[in-house]
Amino acid sequence: MLVDWSKVHYFTAADWGPLVKRLDPTLIYAVDDLRALIGVPIMLGDAIAPGHDAAGEHPRGRAVDCHAIGLPLLDFWLAAERIRAFGGIGIYPFWVTPGLHLDTRLGPHRARWWRDEARAYHPLTAATLAAIMVGEATA
Repeated sequence: MLVDWSKVHYFTAADWGPLVKRLDPTLIYAVDDLRALIGVPIMLGDAIAPGHDAAGEHPRGRAVDCHAIGLPLLDFWLAAERIRAFGGIGIYPFWVTPGLHLDTRLGPHRARWWRDEARAYHPLTAATLAAIMVGEATA
């Protein structure tokens, strides 16, 4: 399935990089919906790029790393949770500009996690979410 760019209001193909044709159109539409919901620009990072887990969603064209300009990480995450297409959402509070991993993974279960300062991954729980949002997260 190809992206119908007339249905994408906030991004162009160029915003997604040279491998845009390999991306899941659902991902592009969902991120566009998220941008409309939050009302501020989303800066796209890695979608399909070297260095990601070969078994993950990035090589499949179903994931992007991003951050929202001028929006607290908690608000960005809460808005992303409202977009049903995001089967996977990772919170990355220790990036230079804190942001989210968003993916359109297939399957009945949604995945939620966060990555600590040492780059270790952890399940997202109420306690860790609270700590992340006040800057006290530890492994």
